[in-house]
This record gives sequence, structure tokens and C-alpha cells, in this order.
Amino acid sequence: MDFFIDVSFWQSAWTLNKFKLLKQYGMKAMIIRAGYGTWLDKLAVTLIGYAREMNIPFALYWYLYPGIPFDVQIRAFIAFANNYPDCKSYFIDFEEYRSISGEIYSKAYLEKFYKNSYDYLVKVLPGKKVGIYTGSWCVNAYFPGIVTWMNKNKEWYAFYVKYFTWFQQYIASLGGHWADNSKPISISNLPKILEEVWKHAPQLKLPDGITGWAAWQCFTFVAFTELTYGQRNLDYNIAPPETYREYFGIGEAPIPEPPVVVEPPQPEPNEPPYVPQKYKVTAWALNIRSGAGAYYPSTNKYLVMGNVILSIDEQNGWIKMDKGWVSKLSLREYTFIPGTLYKATTGLNIRSEPDVHSLRLSGIPHNGTVKVDEINNGWAKLTDGGYAFAYYLVEV
Repeated sequence: MDFFIDVSFWQSAWTLNKFKLLKQYGMKAMIIRAGYGTWLDKLAVTLIGYAREMNIPFALYWYLYPGIPFDVQIRAFIAFANNYPDCKSYFIDFEEYRSISGEIYSKAYLEKFYKNSYDYLVKVLPGKKVGIYTGSWCVNAYFPGIVTWMNKNKEWYAFYVKYFTWFQQYIASLGGHWADNSKPISISNLPKILEEVWKHAPQLKLPDGITGWAAWQCFTFVAFTELTYGQRNLDYNIAPPETYREYFGIGEAPIPEPPVVVEPPQPEPNEPPYVPQKYKVTAWALNIRSGAGAYYPSTNKYLVMGNVILSIDEQNGWIKMDKGWVSKLSLREYTFIPGTLYKATTGLNIRSEPDVHSLRLSGIPHNGTVKVDEINNGWAKLTDGGYAFAYYLVEV
């Protein structure tokens, strides 16, 4: 029986050959976590490479945190997804209901947050397939109002069968155990297990008010002999044929290849010079690194939300500024408006020129506010005269 899997950094123990083994037993597609909050999933690029190597379609999803502005998270998702035009569809994960400190948000807040998130993703991806992953356990308890606008027949739901007696007994009949690593069975049983689960599809518990489903995340563990201990936890999903067509384009008529037109070679143009661009920080705290990548060490300095920087180079989604490199996922292009009000994050000197050796005119106290007319080369030109370090100023 056909199935698809959803994968993330938690599948770090998996290899391409083991994914190929799943394809041999019916895996038709992958949904890959691109990131969560404002952070990129560290394994996303590798997993996309595996899908391409296996020549199977893939979709992307993003895990949302209600404590972070929805538009900041969606922009981070799109900034990553834009690098992969062969992505078939885009999903957002509606599960979280607490703040980082453990506070449970109100139902009204969560329902508004998730509605705004979905609407914004649809807006920035016109004509693309946009979907939702969630489960009845969180919808019914924490944000039931979303069912009034969700697609009631075409969403992707989690509901695990491992606690059902029929599933436990069926795995036992094959010589395995529903939760015990010490009783592995051959992965050749996987199609039969999925067929057995499909027979029990009417037992799938949907959120109150939902009448149908498009995809079912049905189990996350079976101890298969051919998989290592670290590879035995994986999300297996089943769906009807129309879902594979809608989510992944499987079953659609192929688009004919355009005729090949051979043109004479053209001389390479000169590489255009890098054009500096101003960006505004959208993360609460953004590490400054010594190179263009998350694997480069931190400089032990960081930017805060609202800081404005001037880029001097860009490489592979990383922006270089005067103090080092920062991830573009946590930045947005910024057009400065003269007279904008800023707050000082520490006590600052106001100097006569944009130079630490110039005359000190006065100062700005911690949390004091000033109006800024211009930001250049790390210095803010103040409306009332003088200059101050822009690094320690955030827009109010």
C-alpha cells in the first residue's frame, strides 16, 4: 500500500539507502520540516536532497509558535521555501498552545493566531497548495474555533493507532510488538500493516465539527529488523489517491518537455557589484557569527529585534555586516523613514560627528528615546543634531 512520511531533524540517524528501502515498500512522497519558530531545521536541506535523489515529490511544513509573531514565522518559511521551486505544497503545523514559560494561551488568542497564520501563507503563495497539520487532541481542547474556517475534508490529521487492541494484536500476529524494540519484524510487513490500518479508517478521531480528512498520520513506531534502533521512530501517513494528486502532483498528466533550442554561446557578463541593502532584525536576539553559516562560531555579540543594519555582502542566505554575519531568515528589507522614534538599549553618547573621537555633545539614557533621520555605517543621525551608535538603538 502507498504511503508518505513526514521527517525532520529527528531523523538524523537515517541514511539515503534506508529511505530507498522505504520507497521499495511503497513510500511515494515526503513532507519535510523546513523549520520552527524563526529557526531553520538543520536537516531540511539534506532531506530535500534525499527526495530529489530518489525522484519522489516532496512538500514542506513549518511548526508555528504562538509566542512569536505569525508574519515573522511565515516570512522565514517562505524565505527558505523560495529556494526550492520543485516543492509541491506547503503546510503549517497547528499544535502549540503554550508559551516558552509554559503559560497556556487563551482560546481566542490561539484561534486568531492560527487564522492569521493560514490567511497570510495563502496570501503570499497565491495559487499554491497550502494545508494544515493538526490533531483532535489539541484542536478540541485549546483552539476549537478554527474548525469554522478550516477545509473540512482536505486537511492532514494525526491520530495514532498504537493504543488500539486490534493494532497491538495484529503486530503480535506478525511476531512483533507495538512498543518493544526487542521484537523486530521484517520491513516486508510494512504494506500489510498499512492495509490493516486502512481497514480501520472509520476509527480516525477528527476534531469536533470536521467531517472528512485528506491524510492520516497513523503510527510512529514499528521495530523493523532492517532499521537501526535510532531509525525505528518515524511518522507513517496514509491517504486516498486524490490526496497524492493534490498534495504531490502524483497521478497528474506529465507536462511535455519544451523543444530544445540550441543557441550559440554568449560571453559571460561581468559580475554586478554587490548593492548594499538595509535590513531590520525580526528575531528577539540574533547571533552574529564569524562566517556565512550556522556552523561558524558566534562572535559573542548579537542584534535585537528592531536593530537596522547595512549589508556589505550576501552568501547562501547569510548577510554580512560590519560586525560579522547574520542569518537572512531573521531579517526583512527596511526602508528608513526620517524622524522615526528609537529607544536606547543602554546609555549612549551623542557626538558631533559619526566618529568615537569626535566631540561629545550630550547623552541618551538607558531606555531614552530619540528621533533618527538617517542610519549609515553603524551610526544614527539624530533629528535634533549629533550622532549615536545605531547598534544600541531599536525602533519604538
